[in-house]
Amino acid sequence: MTKYVRIGLVLPFAVLLAACASVTSPMTHSPPPASSSTSRNSLDWQGSYAGDLPCADCPGIRSTVALKDDGVYVLTMQYADRGPEITKYTGHFRWQADGKVIDLLGTNGQDNGKYAVRENALAPLTADGKPLQFANKTWLLHKVSAQDAAQGLYASYEWRLTSLTGYPHLPVPEATAPYLVFLPAEQRVAGFDGCNRIAGGVELQAHKQLHFSHLVSTRMACVGVSIDGPFSRVLEQTRSYDLQGTLLQFKDAKGRVLARFQAVATPSKSHD
Repeated sequence: MTKYVRIGLVLPFAVLLAACASVTSPMTHSPPPASSSTSRNSLDWQGSYAGDLPCADCPGIRSTVALKDDGVYVLTMQYADRGPEITKYTGHFRWQADGKVIDLLGTNGQDNGKYAVRENALAPLTADGKPLQFANKTWLLHKVSAQDAAQGLYASYEWRLTSLTGYPHLPVPEATAPYLVFLPAEQRVAGFDGCNRIAGGVELQAHKQLHFSHLVSTRMACVGVSIDGPFSRVLEQTRSYDLQGTLLQFKDAKGRVLARFQAVATPSKSHD
């Protein structure tokens, strides 16, 4: 039987990970002296961050945070192996006095987590203000894009294909269903086209523009499989995306829908 370990983090991680730490009331801090170098004034911290975090009673949590210039944040969490739902929190973030740590405050002032802001990463902090360490690892959310909307692509462990332009034979058996996995640490995409493993680069720009670059695949021959070709062509034609809850769409340069995907909360072991 798999054994999960409880880890104390500030809310909402305290609820998600069954922690017992208390949450202190919000405090007002003065900004650091202008002459000092801090994360706040020396790093390009705006954008989207994503990664996987440990969980007290599940295999893990896919988490994303988007930090905006106006002080607004969006935090998402998806429990592994519990269904496709993606829980979202939003509010304003506050810099602590040292200019290196942010507090995520909910709409009612509740504490939704503390993070040390590092170069191209956020480090979740425990209730005593230390970086989260578990299983001989320091857990991080990696910066995946300067665009805050990019967090949506990384909000689910996996995206499974449900419809494909010009291919009427969906759904296909789960064993051969194409899927994509966005990898936060590498800022790349991996997946399965129905026959072969695929991988490539992810280029994200403003207005949800999306382009897959340098796509490669294994070279297996699969008898009776015909979806791999159309799926690969759709990835090459994709120029933007749209996300509504747990449903993801890829669109071409004219805004026409090419493919639809459903979020799946299953960590893909082959791409860890």
